[in-house]
Amino acid sequence: MFKLTKHIIWYFTLQFFCVILFTLLYYIANEIGVKYKFISTRTHKPVKKVSFLDCLHFSLITQTTV
Repeated sequence: MFKLTKHIIWYFTLQFFCVILFTLLYYIANEIGVKYKFISTRTHKPVKKVSFLDCLHFSLITQTTV
């Protein structure tokens, strides 16, 4: 049967903290972009404010697919 070892628990804990870390980084980067009115290179419009949950979703999807 499947047995949880220290390595498996450590791996999932590390992945969880990576998701939280990158969520915070995405959110802070967006706040800076909104504050200083950065322009998107793709749309040539000012950066729009996104929510913390949007950053969490993006981080979680990126972490699980990479």
